[in-house]
Amino acid sequence: MFDLTMQRLAADVGLSRQTIYRYFPTVQDIFRALSDDVILDIYSNLPDLPLSDPDYMSAFVDVALSVFCADSEVVRVLVLASAIGRATGDWVQVDPEQVLSAALTAVPAKYRPVSGDPDVAARILVTYFRGALYGWAAGFLSDAEFAQEVRKAGSLTKQDRSLSREWISLEAQQSCDEGSRSAGHGSADRFNACRCVTGRYLGIKWGGG
Repeated sequence: MFDLTMQRLAADVGLSRQTIYRYFPTVQDIFRALSDDVILDIYSNLPDLPLSDPDYMSAFVDVALSVFCADSEVVRVLVLASAIGRATGDWVQVDPEQVLSAALTAVPAKYRPVSGDPDVAARILVTYFRGALYGWAAGFLSDAEFAQEVRKAGSLTKQDRSLSREWISLEAQQSCDEGSRSAGHGSADRFNACRCVTGRYLGIKWGGG
């Protein structure tokens, strides 16, 4: 993946390097464009259901998984490439938290068992999702295991301890971001950081960990 060169790409697709450079000045620009296409594919196929429908979240997850796993070898590469881009501050990508927050705000509280606060619920689900996503991208999870972990997010429930907006927004995200910065290219470290913080506070029992 990361040893891709314009010369090699030009040979593979049968175009001149000059033609490719005209549209993509760097290899990173190619990764960015492909990643944006993946995200656009998800957001162009959002469930044809009102956000208030209790089945919306499950349908949204099905859409995301179908897109991510349709060509998983490529998407795994793009996930790692986009993570590195975000860590260096030069790549801003659409985040699913906005859609999740909107959906969780619209549904009755009884359909968001992880937290009565829709923003907290969205942050928890996104943190859990990212842990699975980076583990999958790094090769720790198969497509089937990735799908299973993502679908678990919708069944998370409240624990005895209080899950405040402040903790979720500061401690959980900080832990994952610190894991990303310290790991650099080591997506396994970021994955483990996210697993650690979600498992510690949400009582998640991770398989194989």
